[in-house]
Amino acid sequence: MARPLVSLSSHRTSVLSVRWCHALTLAWSVLWTVPGFEFNPPVYAETGPASPANHPTLNQAKRLIDANQAEEAITILRRFLATSPKPDLLDDTYLLLGAALYNAKQYGDALKYLQQLQTEFPNSEVTDRGKLMQARTHAAMGNIDL
Repeated sequence: MARPLVSLSSHRTSVLSVRWCHALTLAWSVLWTVPGFEFNPPVYAETGPASPANHPTLNQAKRLIDANQAEEAITILRRFLATSPKPDLLDDTYLLLGAALYNAKQYGDALKYLQQLQTEFPNSEVTDRGKLMQARTHAAMGNIDL
């Protein structure tokens, strides 16, 4: 018996791959047009339940940032920093303050706090998010040749 030139199993696999590609393209095109859908969620929004960011002041600042009230968040976070918070809260505070300043288009100050996060807490859980926020801040400033 002659062997077929094209295997049916490879044909089925390629058909499934094409269908998945079409499904993902369709899903993306639908989500792209949904108002309020945000493909790039805020960098600071990934703090988990066990995170030190569960401090009431930091949670309030995060809610304000999410509600596009960056100036109020900046005021709260700067006041919180003036109280000399525990060191385990500083990394989250620097990240949130950097995000609030970024949203307020105060890029120079945002970079200052994000750099302080990198310098003082190089092994923190939020350091990578701080680096991403730094990159976004540099891009917003037009510093693309870093």
